[in-house]
Amino acid sequence: MSYEPKLAAALSGATLRQLSHWRRASGPKGAVLVPEISSERPILYSFRDVVALRICVQLREEASLQKIRRALNTLREDLGEWEHLSSYKLVAGPDTIYLAEPDHAVDLIKGGQRGHPPDGGCSRALL
Repeated sequence: MSYEPKLAAALSGATLRQLSHWRRASGPKGAVLVPEISSERPILYSFRDVVALRICVQLREEASLQKIRRALNTLREDLGEWEHLSSYKLVAGPDTIYLAEPDHAVDLIKGGQRGHPPDGGCSRALL
């Protein structure tokens, strides 16, 4: 199943402007999310893209876009593991973004340091 930007925006809580901005590469950091089905006209998002966009919307409520880009770049490059953003459980903390794994968390802002987030330090789990 595929979703046009208008429907993907409605389902994810993002605006059409955010979708457009997040599709574009910004400097060396790259795009936040390139649609899985088609990033060229007609632009089409997959269900996994809509889930990933929802993650980005929720992260954006608590973190700057720069932090989100940094966290995604750490996930993609430094940790050497990347499936689809919808495959990961991300947690926004007061000053960082964690990748939540079953037995520990990875701080994606501080270069992939493994450990446990401080108690009460994570405001909300995403997905």
